Amino acid sequence: MFDQLGNSMGRAISDCSRWLVRSGHTIREGDLPEGGAVVITWHGAVMLTLATHIEVRSTPYHGFVTPGFKGAVMRGWLEGSGMEAVLLAHDGEGPSAEGLRRMGRAL
Repeated sequence: MFDQLGNSMGRAISDCSRWLVRSGHTIREGDLPEGGAVVITWHGAVMLTLATHIEVRSTPYHGFVTPGFKGAVMRGWLEGSGMEAVLLAHDGEGPSAEGLRRMGRAL
């Protein structure tokens, strides 16, 4: 139940941020990279940065998500933005390297 609620909340965040980007005037400096990229941004700009990037490029993206409620919210946000959510294992459980391998292949 909590996973479904978290996923719905994440999709609402995605819908809102993508609507803001489409309805406003966004200015970017420079070109987006042709291939894969690792995007790092300050937490206050994450919503608009992710939405801008998704609206401008149709390249499939991957993002890490943690287990639990916070991970469910993030998974909904990423999937609502057209990205694939890569689930990381709980600490001390399972092969956490799988997420890193998939990110490496994406780059």
